[in-house]
Amino acid sequence: MLAVGRRGDGAFGDREIERFSVLATQAALAVSVAERARLAREIAVHEERGRLAAALHDSVGALLFAIGVGVEDLADAARDTRELRDRLDRLRRQAADASSALRESLRTLRASPSALALGVALRADCTAFSDRTGLPAELVILDEVPPGLPPSRSEALVTAAREALLNVEKHARASAVVVTVGQTGSSITVAVHDDGTGLGPHHQPGLGLTSAADALARLGGSLTVESDADGGTTWRARLPC
Repeated sequence: MLAVGRRGDGAFGDREIERFSVLATQAALAVSVAERARLAREIAVHEERGRLAAALHDSVGALLFAIGVGVEDLADAARDTRELRDRLDRLRRQAADASSALRESLRTLRASPSALALGVALRADCTAFSDRTGLPAELVILDEVPPGLPPSRSEALVTAAREALLNVEKHARASAVVVTVGQTGSSITVAVHDDGTGLGPHHQPGLGLTSAADALARLGGSLTVESDADGGTTWRARLPC
């Protein structure tokens, strides 16, 4: 049983008990927020897998159906050698498209939940950017099976990319943006490239980019910003895997 007495008699007073109660409430709130965030990420991953399954059905299924119909039609065109050759070429192209789409879908489905979560978050930011600005923002994942990252590292990369997109929106006067994710050696890089006007000679990073760079540095990573010779800017966030 918790004793209540004066401050000098070794027992806790009402003020200390109230302070502990506030701290306990804050701790419980932090745990609740963390759990909600974890569930939100799991839901996002589940929705992404559902989207990919639907895309697999719609794209690859349609292509394979077209190939099947084409093969059946070949029997009717067997007498015309040129027509038969043209149809076979078309079937080869459709088969190649089907195989490529299938590999892409399976690559993503084979990725670990943590690796997929990074792509889900970046794709959501690209979509939000396009909704706000009306500009296309494409996400390209370069590795067949991207590495899984702890949540703290994934969030640092996503935050840096988000800040880069905000800077593009505010300053770049761009017409398109490409976000890439790729692994080089033992590091993973998220790059945001725009085709805008580039950085001025006296450009100074804002608070958001500075905070993102500091967060990456604490994890052993870096954030660099470069203006391209032909215009545009590339922001690169790197972290050890």
